[in-house]
Amino acid sequence: LGVGAPAAGAARAGTGSRALAAQNAAEASKEPQQGAGFYRFKVGEVACFSIGDSQFKMDPYPLWGENASEEAVAAALRANALGPKQNVVHVNVLMMRVDGRVWLVDTGNGIGAQGMLMKHLATLGVRAEDVDGLVLTHLHGDHFGGLTNADGQLAFPKATLYVNRIERDFWAGSPDLSNTKLGDDWKKGMVAGAQKTIGLLEQSKRLQLVDDGTALTNGLSVKHTGGHTPGHQTVVVESGGQRFEMLADSVHHLVLSFQQPEWHAMFDYDAKEGARVRRATLERVTSDQSLVMCYHTPWPGVGRVVAMNDGFRWVATPWEW
Repeated sequence: LGVGAPAAGAARAGTGSRALAAQNAAEASKEPQQGAGFYRFKVGEVACFSIGDSQFKMDPYPLWGENASEEAVAAALRANALGPKQNVVHVNVLMMRVDGRVWLVDTGNGIGAQGMLMKHLATLGVRAEDVDGLVLTHLHGDHFGGLTNADGQLAFPKATLYVNRIERDFWAGSPDLSNTKLGDDWKKGMVAGAQKTIGLLEQSKRLQLVDDGTALTNGLSVKHTGGHTPGHQTVVVESGGQRFEMLADSVHHLVLSFQQPEWHAMFDYDAKEGARVRRATLERVTSDQSLVMCYHTPWPGVGRVVAMNDGFRWVATPWEW
């Protein structure tokens, strides 16, 4: 998603996803938390953890399916036992242990939006200074929000920070967002947040620009997909004959993104390109039967994609305690 995600469609584009997450977290804090905030699974020899950072609610239309119709979107939701208003969107951060080193993929919404990444890392015994590598899949605020601490400084003092070269160049220049129907306030917020983050990354002297297929460490690489943003990248783990891919924002909604991949997502910098890449990505992970993780499907967001009619279906992996 992007900075400024509205709670009730494009008409409320000034409301940020981080503000929505804060509001929902304040309400949720009145009740005991579900679980310990993380879900553990393995890919070969790589220990993986899906960390529940935050969640917020959004009206699906017109954020998804604006090139279809409100009625078509509502019908697709009803067929899957979902209502047409205020669907829950999760924020799932991936942590991995590879050869004794700690890796993160994205950082959630951040402290100001009641992001719980740091709290749940502590539950796992992981301190900010223990993180060795940090991959940003793209430069939207709900993915880099937890990159800084309460003082505005980078929260992970020793981590090498990986960003796709195309992504850095796009946001650092004069990004063209003319092919999305997002409101102007939303676009300004996205650009300002991305450019501020680029500045912090470059000042750290720990920024590493990567390209399609760059190997990060043993069994861990990045794959440039584009679509959602020009330099959007996924993270691939190959270990012990198993393949896993963190799809990040290649998909968003647990029903609409899969069953109707051609329906536009207003978060995509170019709605048509986003739809093209979405279908191509889903076809690929369906064909190779990869285990995948999604950033915004219901936590823990780990599962597989299967073909269904002319589209696809999200199948969450059964939990193992």
